[in-house]
Amino acid sequence: MIRIKYFPEELRLQVRGHANYAPAGQDIVCAGVSALYGALLLHPLVVQSTEHDWLILQPVTGAHSVMRPLFELIMAALADMAGTYPDHIKLHSYR
Repeated sequence: MIRIKYFPEELRLQVRGHANYAPAGQDIVCAGVSALYGALLLHPLVVQSTEHDWLILQPVTGAHSVMRPLFELIMAALADMAGTYPDHIKLHSYR
């Protein structure tokens, strides 16, 4: 199960786990989540950190207003995936 936490006020995205939809290397659910996470991580105004076993993405200080639309787009895509694969992705948004 991939677990995703989103804190929109802070623009903080946390991800951990494996979908277990298919064997490693063949799992389209993991690939989709990884592609969206990776696309966001490629932006120069986003930083990654870890906390316990969570991967965390946040904008650099001062970039929240610029990055909000991109974070919201990625979260909409992740929410759509969670709706399609509810046994493999759990998404929680903390508003």
